[in-house]
This record gives sequence, structure tokens and C-alpha cells, in this order.
Amino acid sequence: MAWIALPSPNPESGGREATEEELDAFDEDAHNPQYSLVFDAWDAQFDERDRQGWSIAPSDVEERWDHALAHAKDLRDALRDSIGDSEVLREEWLERCRASPIWKGTW
Repeated sequence: MAWIALPSPNPESGGREATEEELDAFDEDAHNPQYSLVFDAWDAQFDERDRQGWSIAPSDVEERWDHALAHAKDLRDALRDSIGDSEVLREEWLERCRASPIWKGTW
């Protein structure tokens, strides 16, 4: 199985500095699958109209969700253990992330 990350249609995604040409070409109202993935569900938390037709997930779906997020939660915990509440260490870690090819979308 192959995995691929689709680049965001937003040229300023991830703190990237977009060119004027990219900003002019960007249609903020166009469908954005990355935004929809997160915020359609988030918006539904606050607006009942966005939840129409939804139902509570059965326990097997919740278990699959928990399993899918387990590694991300482990990474979060490891990061917390390594940097604690240090703003300096958090900023150093974030700068290393920003310097990575994955962050820049060039890998």
C-alpha cells in the first residue's frame, strides 16, 4: 500500500509564504478536501444543521478510530515527555519541523 499527502490548495498552508501569483490564483471558496476533512466535522459541533443525517458511531467504528489514532497519540506523548512545558524546546522542535522536506512539501 502506498501513502501520499495531497498538498493543500491554500498556497499559505503550513506557514508557507505564497507568491502574489499563487495568491491571485487561489480560490478561497473552492472545495478544499483538507479543510473539509477537519472542519466539516468541527463545524457540526456548533451548528446542528451540519449534523443532519448523522448518527452516533457504533463501538466497532470507535475502536477503529482509536486504533488509527494510537500512533499519533504515542508521538504526542513522546513529544510532551521530551520537551515538557519548555517554550524554548517547543520552538526548537518546531523549527526542525519547518526545515524538514515533509513540512515544505518537497520530499
